[in-house]
Amino acid sequence: MTTTVLFCFKGRHGLGHTRRTLLIAEALARLAPDVRVVLMSQGRPVDLLRRSPLPAVNLPVLERLPNDAMEAAYLDLLRALGTRLAPSLLVEDTYPDPRHLFLAPFRDVPKALVMSGMTRGAYLERLRQDGLLRHYDRILVAREEAAVLRSAELTPATRTMLGHSGRVRFHGPVFALPDAADVAAAAARFSPDTLPLVVVSAGAGGDVTTQAYPERLFSSMTEVAARLRAERVPTRVVLVAGPYYRGSTPPELPNVTFVPFVPELPALLHAARVAVIRPGSNVLRETLSGPAATVLVPNFSWAEDQKATAELVAASLPHVGLAACDDVATLYELTRAGLAAAARPPWSEAVRPAQEHIAEGLLELLEPPPPGPDAFVIVSGAGTPDRRAIADEELPGVPHAHDDPRVLLLDRVPPVHASPASLYERGVRLVLTPQGEAHDPRHGVNYDPGYGFDVPVWRNAYRLPEYGLAGADVHHVRASAGNPGAFGYRLARARRHTALPAIWLDLDDVPTAALPGHLRAVAAGGSRLASVTELLAHHVTAQLM
Repeated sequence: MTTTVLFCFKGRHGLGHTRRTLLIAEALARLAPDVRVVLMSQGRPVDLLRRSPLPAVNLPVLERLPNDAMEAAYLDLLRALGTRLAPSLLVEDTYPDPRHLFLAPFRDVPKALVMSGMTRGAYLERLRQDGLLRHYDRILVAREEAAVLRSAELTPATRTMLGHSGRVRFHGPVFALPDAADVAAAAARFSPDTLPLVVVSAGAGGDVTTQAYPERLFSSMTEVAARLRAERVPTRVVLVAGPYYRGSTPPELPNVTFVPFVPELPALLHAARVAVIRPGSNVLRETLSGPAATVLVPNFSWAEDQKATAELVAASLPHVGLAACDDVATLYELTRAGLAAAARPPWSEAVRPAQEHIAEGLLELLEPPPPGPDAFVIVSGAGTPDRRAIADEELPGVPHAHDDPRVLLLDRVPPVHASPASLYERGVRLVLTPQGEAHDPRHGVNYDPGYGFDVPVWRNAYRLPEYGLAGADVHHVRASAGNPGAFGYRLARARRHTALPAIWLDLDDVPTAALPGHLRAVAAGGSRLASVTELLAHHVTAQLM
């Protein structure tokens, strides 16, 4: 039976989503030639699809259907396509679509979501709160983890999800890195007389750009070209419009070439002496992985804060300047300086594209998942050096209470000042509270007479996930010298009710000489014990995605 991976993506505003998907899909096809890779897009321009060696189906943008009858017809079409293709893996780009989540041909197959710029702010928060992310077996972020987490717009809950769910993988940016032959061909096409190239890219020209930004940038750079020509500076200015561009054609000048679409844009940017660009995610890295002096001209984008990115890059790299699209004087000065500058060293964040790493992550989802852990054990009461040594010898790697700052084991109600927000600031991400059947709240360690209520009531009084904290029950086993089988009994009960039960083995009342017997009882249970990281991933995924 043929293994099929179906890539679903939307090109509503520009080419970024289409280009990223094609790079990943083609990398997957190279890594696994026996896998059938199929593209299913929703977008207007099909120039890139026509140039791809992969089979493709292009549909209208389904979110803009005029009425319910058309919606029903397209659902029938999608259902038929899905049945015919029978995908073994569904890969979506950025925008989770309930049609792909719940239609019968797609519902019960592994799913991956690839994201890049939309990992900032309100959009990702909405996805988390709507519960859409929980349907994906893997979320592959085409950015560096530090770049995503430094956004001030992320809530604690979303930060915890990104950092601890276990389903999120950070791979770095996806972009095209041209080879020397492609760069030479682009240079020969656009500058047959070998004049230095100034390449201007204003994006695809879609409706995500506002206030006629591409037209204004082309107008400004035409004035720059006129000044360069008047000063007899040998150069050729190439204005690259995207397939969505509907603005006026810039005035014709002998040293200006206007082209509506250049599929080999990455090679052209590497051939340039100076690149003047709208710093979208793909084009920014395609430019900065090459030698061109660069002028960043940020514009509004729903997906990314181009102004902040441009300021950060311009401050950290030589021969990278910053200008506004209407500031002809600054654009001229930076272009003239770039023509006189030496080659710029590549930006470290843009040197190695990540599409092959993402493709490898997708291939993992085609393999049967390895068996996971079936229990978690945390130990207390082994605090002296000799008792700790016994515990570490009998149960190597077993976590001890209060050792890992990410996990808080509550054996009493926290003081008033220890709010969930303050716990998050301390680095806590998972709060373990004793499960009800393991103690009598009137007499156990979980009762705090100063407050008059027990720990589970404290936990239930707060919506911990909104503070970036996951909460979980822990089965409290108070070990006693004469009953080493208590752990096994509690574990057997817990397994019948919980996918990954957590057991708190309290050894306070066990003499040192009896410790090995109790700890061996844990090992004898035959469980594959979870690490703190695995327990965190289990509960964060369940509660924050």
